[in-house]
Amino acid sequence: MDKSILWSIIKSQAGTLGKAVLELVMNSIDAGATKVQVTLTGTHLTVSDDGRGFQSREEIENWFETFGTPHEKGDARYGRFRMGRGQVMAFTRNRWRSGAFAMAVDIRDMGLAYDLTAVDGKPHKGCQIEGELYDPLSPAEVIRVTDNLRELCKYAPIPVLVNGDRVSVKLDKEKWTFVDDDAYYLLRPQARALEVYNLGVHVRNYFGDYGIGGIVVSKQQLEVNFARNDILLAECAVWKRIAQKVRAHAKQFEEKKPTQNDAYRDMMLGRLLSGSFETLEEMTDALENAKVFTDYSGKHHSLTGLHRAGRLAGNAIAVPDDYSLKADKVHQRKLALVISPKTIERARHMALPEIFERIAKNLATFMGSVRHGAGYSATYHLEELQKMLRPIDEVAGVISENHHIVDDKELSKHEKLVLRVLRDLSYQFRAAVPGCNTDREIRVCESETVDGFTDGRTKIFIERKFLKIGGSAGHAFKAFDALKHLLLHEYLHDADDSTGHGHPQEFYQAFHDILSDERSRIAGFTYDAVMRYVAIRRKAGIKMRAGDLHALDLVTLEDEPGDEADETTAMVEATEVAAAAPAPQPEEPKDPIAAVVRRQEQEQFELVV
Repeated sequence: MDKSILWSIIKSQAGTLGKAVLELVMNSIDAGATKVQVTLTGTHLTVSDDGRGFQSREEIENWFETFGTPHEKGDARYGRFRMGRGQVMAFTRNRWRSGAFAMAVDIRDMGLAYDLTAVDGKPHKGCQIEGELYDPLSPAEVIRVTDNLRELCKYAPIPVLVNGDRVSVKLDKEKWTFVDDDAYYLLRPQARALEVYNLGVHVRNYFGDYGIGGIVVSKQQLEVNFARNDILLAECAVWKRIAQKVRAHAKQFEEKKPTQNDAYRDMMLGRLLSGSFETLEEMTDALENAKVFTDYSGKHHSLTGLHRAGRLAGNAIAVPDDYSLKADKVHQRKLALVISPKTIERARHMALPEIFERIAKNLATFMGSVRHGAGYSATYHLEELQKMLRPIDEVAGVISENHHIVDDKELSKHEKLVLRVLRDLSYQFRAAVPGCNTDREIRVCESETVDGFTDGRTKIFIERKFLKIGGSAGHAFKAFDALKHLLLHEYLHDADDSTGHGHPQEFYQAFHDILSDERSRIAGFTYDAVMRYVAIRRKAGIKMRAGDLHALDLVTLEDEPGDEADETTAMVEATEVAAAAPAPQPEEPKDPIAAVVRRQEQEQFELVV
């Protein structure tokens, strides 16, 4: 193969490290292995098996050195063109050991050349690949890759172990809806996606395309694309038979009028957005009856029902950026029909105007030149809904200035976690403010006019929106840093400020002096709060989001990298102990992100006051 093409394929075919390891697992299965072991740390990757390996120098030259040599029909379960091993070469400099030979590959420094050596002594059974990662992984990235491998290899036909834990399951031990000559089927109307596995390894997920969710594991080889992340639908006879059976099973559930739960709404909105209906009648029936739009009060509407509800709410429909008291008030007063952010999440964060446009386009495809009947009625509803769209601020009106105290029982489990962190670390503010001798109880309120207030003695109330910690990278640090400024602001008040207040120059000076003092007890608050927050989430068994994993990375930056493979486990154990123990009171707390925080302090200070 031409060197420039080969180089491009190796680099561009490598999507993720998880997929690269999956290619090696599939090669092991094709080589007759009975078990595959994967070990992954932040710096190294090892994949070993007990398969045939490379038996001669000729095999290495034909099957390792040369890319693109076709397999003969029936000689491999997965392989077709012997290209997959190139993916791991894009992530690591690696050494292959098999039989009496060793191969060293380093495309970043050696290019497409490699070192092939004969090794004295007993031949190595099977094949072992040891790789040094070009770009080291953070603890969170190690978790992501191992979780990804658990999904990718779930139904592999042989045991696959990742860091000592078996991630593959036995197909005959699982419960299936039915099994035939083509596949194993676990079909559930409440599932949000149809997960497809080719001979036990994951290919892709389909959302709403087949009218039902669940799992399909093929018994026969599916025709997949070069990257093995999609099925060649037009060419694959096996999948055509499987898809026909899946759709037939979905129709049985539709005839039974399935319960319209969240999973059903996710699936049906996905079908409306993809246009995956067989007839115009099926699509118009879904527009009339599938309640996929959720409003701010939690009520669900079909598309035609949404039009009727919008007319009763002043012919206006609004979508807030996030949950807010303002949006709730607008909805309760019927200034507009406010759509819950849940609906936008259900559409995978597609904006409401785009949702309407996509559905209208799919409807027009079914209708063609037909301009009457149910299709025409649905088109009319869509056009009217698009006219009703309004910005939330435009319809907000006059909002009450009263504060509402929120009882702890009314908070979600995520809000309670944040509140627990604030209460655990409240002592830092008491110690930082001169003359303050008692901790103040942190409570929650809902207010349309202030971010927080205090009685000046025993209690501080913070607006509920501050308990919303998003899942995006860096949001936890921003959220707790804003809380740091807010709590200091309220601790500095020694009188009731719930009805509004001014700030003398002395207040500004004291606020600034405490924030800028690196020896202050709150200098490390943001770091301590994020560390405790991540630990509590892990201890509570709550799934880690992308932002939480990002926070885990940042709070471990101060630790020296050790020699042990599982640094993540050590970090989690340490933070869980910290979460369970009484809040420490260090004499000289340090803030690893103080330099970043200080650059923002002036702007944030002005915003708070």
